[in-house]
Amino acid sequence: MKKIYLILTGCIGLLILIIVSLSMFAVPSLDQPEEPTPTDLSGAVIQVIAPAPSNTLYVGLTGNQQPTGIYRSDDNGRSWQIACSGPGLTINALLVHPNDEAVLYAGTAGGPIGDTHSLWRSQDRGQRWQPFSLDLPANSYGLIPTVTALAFDPNQPETLYIGTDGDGVYRYNQMQAGYFELLADSLPYQARVTEVVVGSDSRVYALVNYRLYANTGDSWQALEALPDQAISVAVAPGDPQVLYAGSPAGGAYRSTDGGQSWTNIGDGLGLIPGAPLYVTSWAVDAHDSRHIVAATAYLVGRQLVGGGVYQSTVRGDHWIRLVQIDGVVTDMAINQGVIHIGTTRGLLRYQVLTEPSAAIIRSNRPESNHLTKG
Repeated sequence: MKKIYLILTGCIGLLILIIVSLSMFAVPSLDQPEEPTPTDLSGAVIQVIAPAPSNTLYVGLTGNQQPTGIYRSDDNGRSWQIACSGPGLTINALLVHPNDEAVLYAGTAGGPIGDTHSLWRSQDRGQRWQPFSLDLPANSYGLIPTVTALAFDPNQPETLYIGTDGDGVYRYNQMQAGYFELLADSLPYQARVTEVVVGSDSRVYALVNYRLYANTGDSWQALEALPDQAISVAVAPGDPQVLYAGSPAGGAYRSTDGGQSWTNIGDGLGLIPGAPLYVTSWAVDAHDSRHIVAATAYLVGRQLVGGGVYQSTVRGDHWIRLVQIDGVVTDMAINQGVIHIGTTRGLLRYQVLTEPSAAIIRSNRPESNHLTKG
């Protein structure tokens, strides 16, 4: 009986994989744009994308044909050159200083105190790296925490937020005391932070243990109204009340009131019966908060397989599929009218097209989809 169950389970998984694979060859709709173009970083595992305010872009990658390290593009992703091998560790987070494009910050793995640095800084466009002037505080086991996320406050560029694996979120303000302040109030014990984003109103959002938290000062508030677990989050740069959250159960959600209520905007993201759909990454246009991009993946058995990248010019009320992805999307960015898509199989570059027809499409979604969890 157990053998029959295993055979059936394998067949179901294979059937889902076939359906996903066939969808890659589906005939595109009339509003389907052309395919994005591969870059000369094809085949590499892209860990993180860090855009600068100009045409400069950085990525941290684990190379296949390319050497592992940090790469820089000065023409918005058309060509790339290796800046350096980085701190010599896998890059978990990478960030460009908003007021000085020559200054970069990187987060890496933690380890024993005295032998480990997990926060790094470069002052020459990524060519040389030094440990940050202060090490993060060690935990009770004598370990420096792994840095998993980095974000600046857009209103106070001297304020840096650091997400960690197990120690919550730290705040560092260079112009004030010059020390790391642990923002731990109301976060769970051994909080594993996977993302930190900061709105234009200086409100901080953190993904912690699959839950979304908000901080407006020194304490955190869980955004309980979100109907599902969260694995990805974004805030609209031009409208700090607008949030986007992705779930591991096929849900994509939008909030227009800072997370107090949520609307399901997952229709049109390629749901397949029997294959859980993950929304793994978001990108929001800094120049048009209505323009968003979402990346999906399917869970087949215990493995995530590539889904698609979808674009909306109406905050998710209507989606257009840009491309079907072979690998899983790890990070995305919209920079100077170009969508950059980092995956486990390389980097894609997509020139945004202005489509008047897409801008006027509206969804007839009923108001019952506006979800509030009490």
